[in-house]
Amino acid sequence: MSSNPLPLVFVTLLLAACTTAQTPAPTLTQAEAPRGCALGVAGATVVAEDTSDGIALSFTSKDRPEEMRERANDAAAQHGPGERLGRGHEGRHGSGGDHGLQMIQAPAARSVADDIENGARVRFVPVDPAEKEVLRAKLRDRADAMNAQPCK
Repeated sequence: MSSNPLPLVFVTLLLAACTTAQTPAPTLTQAEAPRGCALGVAGATVVAEDTSDGIALSFTSKDRPEEMRERANDAAAQHGPGERLGRGHEGRHGSGGDHGLQMIQAPAARSVADDIENGARVRFVPVDPAEKEVLRAKLRDRADAMNAQPCK
């Protein structure tokens, strides 16, 4: 009785191919993780910090700190006495998408900006002190969203 070794070789190769260890797909390290689009600056980040009377958002960009300062100062000027429309995208506010503060959804607040290393810190104080926790929660959520949203 003669047997053909070809089917045995084929099955052996098939099994070997199925059991070969697969190299896992590369993943991003923390240092390589993409940053967000805070105030329309690609790669910028924002950190929320509670203050005694409200909340502060620190906006930073290692690549474009001057633009980050300009946009943060502009965002601060939109709230409180003498408020005005911000710079936004293409020189106007209201068409930028999900990277802005969206303060229309937050309690009324006054704000002021201070320059910091690689950017600016904007401090927000609610007009009604009873709304401090609501303002904090809203701006913490916006900070998280801006950090997660890539620029389009």
